[in-house]
Amino acid sequence: VHSPAKEVDGMTCSNQGSVGQKQGSVGQEQPETSRKHKRFDQTLAAETVDKKALAELAWSGVPMGINRCAVWQMLLSYRPLTRERRIDALHRKRSEYSDLKQNLYDRSLAVQSISKGLTMPEGTSSPDAEVSLLRQIRKDLPRTRL
Repeated sequence: VHSPAKEVDGMTCSNQGSVGQKQGSVGQEQPETSRKHKRFDQTLAAETVDKKALAELAWSGVPMGINRCAVWQMLLSYRPLTRERRIDALHRKRSEYSDLKQNLYDRSLAVQSISKGLTMPEGTSSPDAEVSLLRQIRKDLPRTRL
């Protein structure tokens, strides 16, 4: 069961814990999970997150209630470990994405042809292959939850 997306430090992540996380009776966590949860909270609350400590904690799974997406973004060096740099990094990454999308996708002759209902100009490299690839991507994108 997936929880709705949630914005943490300006970055959108779904708020879900580890798959198959064991819990006691309804609403009660096992004591071991509770200790682990507190250790995650302490590690993530630091001004600069200790990546080694976070990796050791995450090795056996991220407990429910801890933002798994944020943990993995830090472990993969996508999200800065220093709290004050996270918002600026998000803005920079969104700007880079927007620029790449505009330069690589929006300016593509195949994209322009599809959106205008035209055929690709003669002499362009494999127009049919690019157009059919873009059509397939447009069919597949709604199926993915990004």
